Amino acid sequence: MKIMKTKRGKIAYYCANIPTQYQTPEEITQKKRPRVMGKTRAEVQEKAQEEIDRRKKGIDLAGSAMTVEKFFAWWLDHYKTEGGVTARTWGDYRYHAEKNVLPYVGAVPLGDLGTGHIDDWRKKLRDRGLGDRTIEYAEAVFKRGLQYAVERNFIDRNPASAKVRVAKRKRKTRQLDAKAKFLTSEEVGALLNAIQGDRFEPLYRLALDTGMRPGELTGLRWIDIDLDGMVLNVRQVVAKTRRRKGEPGPRHQFRTPKTELSKRPIDFAPETAEALRQHQHHQEELKLLAGPEWKNSGLVFTTGKGTLVDEDNLLGYFQTLCEAKGLPRYRLYDLRHTTATLLLAEGHQIKDVQARLGHSTAKLTLDTYAHVLPGSGRKLADTMSRLLKPKKSEEGEPESLKEGGNVVAMPSRKAS
Repeated sequence: MKIMKTKRGKIAYYCANIPTQYQTPEEITQKKRPRVMGKTRAEVQEKAQEEIDRRKKGIDLAGSAMTVEKFFAWWLDHYKTEGGVTARTWGDYRYHAEKNVLPYVGAVPLGDLGTGHIDDWRKKLRDRGLGDRTIEYAEAVFKRGLQYAVERNFIDRNPASAKVRVAKRKRKTRQLDAKAKFLTSEEVGALLNAIQGDRFEPLYRLALDTGMRPGELTGLRWIDIDLDGMVLNVRQVVAKTRRRKGEPGPRHQFRTPKTELSKRPIDFAPETAEALRQHQHHQEELKLLAGPEWKNSGLVFTTGKGTLVDEDNLLGYFQTLCEAKGLPRYRLYDLRHTTATLLLAEGHQIKDVQARLGHSTAKLTLDTYAHVLPGSGRKLADTMSRLLKPKKSEEGEPESLKEGGNVVAMPSRKAS
């Protein structure tokens, strides 16, 4: 392979043509001479060898020449119908691709993308102040997209799968975000007084009682509730699809819970059962008032016409109610946090609380909520203090010092 030195104006550079045996039939027929260029002979030699290696492996050269931005637009369009993910998950992929990936590497051709680009990209995300979980999600999206490029022979390896050549970051224990609140028993009492008579009082009571997620509450159906047995089953949730304004398709999607542990039975209190019964009667009255405009959705909590309650609208309504009653602007998720912390503070087992919340592991429950339990360290110390005190005999002497006590006799030291 001959490397030539040439000039373009006053700028000198080196170039080399890819040998004919590595050219495509189209390139030979149309007399296109694929070449590589560089500032030095060594650079051209390295680039030419990389190009030859790609051609030997059967890399799709047209795909390899696509920019990362063009490829991701194509991949996302394909993945929307063939990826086997929910509309919400696909919307998350698109968001991270457009906000956290393409602005940094979108102009780079796929075939030129290397681990150096990936390392620089990660650093730029951290320099933006993004959190670990956000960066991890962006990395997962980037890696999945590039893996598809590998499977389509656009590139021969996934640069996002390479190990980062820096010290491994210690993953932080999951904790509640800064906005999260959990109510004390006194604050729960004040909230219960504030919501009395409100149209969504049963929903707020159920949230506090069961620790259900907002999407589980809005997706709950009457067929999932046994009022006499005071138990419900979480079988359906509502998820936002992240549909953009003007795009076709629904804004919300009903689906089954993501994990098997999220599909769970939950017992609830008699007071909650009575609130739900009254709500059921009230819903029948609304149905008569709405007449033919009523939609038989089967949902427990609906609008005045039987349709799905939008979670954002519900949150705004709830916070307006709290503010009007002189309470903080609680979030719906704060009710779930409150359920968890109150149960743990009462001494209930982590596994039981995990099952009620639908967490995937007990570790997740403990990592999320243990640090907000006041005095837990003091209780442990007091327990150990009690257990480590020696028991005294009737004569007042510790049992371990009495003859026959559980003491190991140590041999005496004799001078040698």
